[in-house]
Amino acid sequence: MTQNSAAEAYRSTSFETAPPLKVLRLLYAGAMRFLDQALACDIQTEPVDYNQGLSKAGAIVCELRCSLDSSHSEQLAEQLESLYSFVEERLGTAALDKDKQAARDARKVLDTLKEAWDKLELEGGDESERVA
Repeated sequence: MTQNSAAEAYRSTSFETAPPLKVLRLLYAGAMRFLDQALACDIQTEPVDYNQGLSKAGAIVCELRCSLDSSHSEQLAEQLESLYSFVEERLGTAALDKDKQAARDARKVLDTLKEAWDKLELEGGDESERVA
């Protein structure tokens, strides 16, 4: 096994065995990282990289929305679905209209949500692991 494949196997295993709240937080971080990459692009000279970052962030948000579980808290699931739909709409606008402000709007919502999950984890909120 090469050093690269060993490192990849470790990352894969640590992600697959992570508690749900940690996975959720990693997904938010990944979506924000892809948005940051898109926002760093010059839309005129790097349109492919810009759209790719938006697309990857959108795919993560879509997975977050589709994986909501309303059986524990229907109200929370509905609120998160609404926020995820808003983020997806802003990402669509960012891509179609080449509107970086729309991408920044989406990132701000994700950042706020991640901060809330981070705070919940610090408070020891096991309930959150079953919700999202």
